[in-house]
Amino acid sequence: MPLARAVAAAARNPLALIGVADRGRIALGQRADLVELDDEYQVRRACRAGVWVDGG
Repeated sequence: MPLARAVAAAARNPLALIGVADRGRIALGQRADLVELDDEYQVRRACRAGVWVDGG
């Protein structure tokens, strides 16, 4: 499965089903909660409410 489709299936689609519209996408007006992965899809760091936290 392409990565973009897997991300949508894991993030945007379930949120839409429960009526959550302010997250699950990178777009204006969305919450700034992100996860940065390395080339092996391991978590490098996360951003919650606009603040980055390094993994470890």
